[in-house]
Amino acid sequence: MAAGAVLSAGAGTNVYWAYVGTYTGKGSKGIYVSRFDAGTGTLSPLTLAAAAPNPCFLAVRPGNESLITAADVATNGTVLAYGIDRKSGGLQALNEQVCGSKGICHVSFDGTGKYAFAASYGSAQIFAWQVGADGRLGNLTASTQHTGGSVNRARQASAHAHQIITDPGNRFVFVCDLGMDKVMAYRLDAANGALTAAEPAFTAIAPGSGPRHLAFAPGGQFAYVINEMGSTVIAFKYAAETGQLSELGTYPTLPAGFTNANTGAEIVVHPSGKYLYASNRGMDSVAIFGIDPVSGRLTPAGQVATQGHTPRFMTLDPTGNYLLVGNQDSGSLVEFRVKAEDGGLAPTGQALEINSPVSVVFVPVAE
Repeated sequence: MAAGAVLSAGAGTNVYWAYVGTYTGKGSKGIYVSRFDAGTGTLSPLTLAAAAPNPCFLAVRPGNESLITAADVATNGTVLAYGIDRKSGGLQALNEQVCGSKGICHVSFDGTGKYAFAASYGSAQIFAWQVGADGRLGNLTASTQHTGGSVNRARQASAHAHQIITDPGNRFVFVCDLGMDKVMAYRLDAANGALTAAEPAFTAIAPGSGPRHLAFAPGGQFAYVINEMGSTVIAFKYAAETGQLSELGTYPTLPAGFTNANTGAEIVVHPSGKYLYASNRGMDSVAIFGIDPVSGRLTPAGQVATQGHTPRFMTLDPTGNYLLVGNQDSGSLVEFRVKAEDGGLAPTGQALEINSPVSVVFVPVAE
């Protein structure tokens, strides 16, 4: 959106700005915004909110006044910070931090919004910065290099940090490293943003699985990892005091008999804690699972076609009533209604055309 441009908001309960990050090599220009009415599921036409190179992952700071994005470039990967005008949906550039690493692919905030994190796939590095009151990225507080590999030499000859997030208690930071087949664990020093290896320092994943993203269930008792290369989801019991993940079971995201190429991409836990969704790139589907609230184990409940190709990203809206799927290669953002009775997904007919959508975040519209 150009400076000063305004979308018609009509603020009210359950009305949000939906910001969409994209890869910009196929005609896209950066971060786009749509007005989303969660009461009706209506998405307005997309408008450019900020021009940026490959803003492949977005994260909103607690408080909803700013966001950051990973600018995924071949060298000197950068994290960009923007202020959010919640009345107009516009974004104002604040500042940036150049990491000097390849392929920044994921960013996040800690639970307080005092620190921002980034993970580099190409250089296998993780970073942490202080965040100022105005949302600007400040001093670097942590930087760590991952080293190692695993059994698939074509994809795991070296480490590849793919995601960095804090646990619900804001005490530990977890990094899914696809190259090492490990989920690395760090203790977060809330006073200065330092990251130190936890004990245990990692959770080993089955060789050749390629852990990509981790999601916690509400309450923080359970966590789930989607494996990109294995097309599986692993359920874990989570010990909040120690940061330890204890495996409960592994579940395929594909139906029996599916033999075509596929990679897992995104994992989402419903805010009710009853359902889990995992996207398949290749089958072009969302796998649905029921979650046992006592044991944390999963029950497969089938797959739903994403009505496009290469669902790299998906997310639930803040009400939990809608799932948005970004089909990267077919250039579409497709909306599904979450069925309250069983967590199933039904297409609403709402779909937006956008080149290479790869991330979506929501921010409440302000009066």
